Amino acid sequence: EPPPPSSPVAPAPAPFGRKPPPGGEIAGGVEVPAAVARAWAKLDREFKCGPIPQKVKGDLGRLLREDEALECVARFKDELKKAPGTDVARFIFNESRKVY
Repeated sequence: EPPPPSSPVAPAPAPFGRKPPPGGEIAGGVEVPAAVARAWAKLDREFKCGPIPQKVKGDLGRLLREDEALECVARFKDELKKAPGTDVARFIFNESRKVY
């Protein structure tokens, strides 16, 4: 049963972590350039790595210019040829920081 309106009630504590940006959730907000999406689709057909992970969309879509993002995807492809189990998020994160 809720307390009567006259009794003092502490406000609910704010949740921990970052607040979502105004306008909604973070997820799905970053779009990668069409050329990068096509390069990734080709990579997926060849290596079955799936769609671009949400974790790296920010790097490929915002942090890097389109040509840098394409270069990053090309280097990931070369790495997959050598080591098929390469972690995409770690590789793209590290590569994009080298470029940026």
